[in-house]
Amino acid sequence: MQSRYAAVLAGLAIWIAPVALAQQEKGDKEIGLSGSLLLDHSPVAGTGFVLGELGYFLSQRHYIGFNAAPVITVGNGSASVSGLFGGNYRYLIGSGTQKVWPFVGLGGGAFVSKAQGSSGTTVGGEASGEFGFKIYASQRTSFEIEYQLIYTKLKGAPSGFAQNSRSGVFLGFKHIF
Repeated sequence: MQSRYAAVLAGLAIWIAPVALAQQEKGDKEIGLSGSLLLDHSPVAGTGFVLGELGYFLSQRHYIGFNAAPVITVGNGSASVSGLFGGNYRYLIGSGTQKVWPFVGLGGGAFVSKAQGSSGTTVGGEASGEFGFKIYASQRTSFEIEYQLIYTKLKGAPSGFAQNSRSGVFLGFKHIF
């Protein structure tokens, strides 16, 4: 019976050890996928997409990333297909080999949209602020949950923060290579 407990404890120690050493380092590259459902503030509508990201750690706490996503928007009796291309900066809060890293960041990019039944294409800019948590499942693999407040300005769109902003919760999977 004692050998079973010893084997279980040894197995747990081997499984926990890499997580305890989880950390990003200067020069690490990261690839990831995130999914999101965004809710427009006014008028109420929803957007869902999957975002691909490639990033680089300038140091243990400073990260820059580049991302792209096909976007499908449905609401108010219409639909559109769009693309988002951009980048972001994150400051990770903490040090050492902690398993959970809170972060804050800023992002920006270009947004290209084609509405259903429209003959034209709309191009605009996007800026965001974000905060979230990077949670390591192993030494090189993490899951992220983040909140973003996003401001999008499309040519010809009404002015006003409420009409051009949206809130998003992102769930992501990242791997350092």
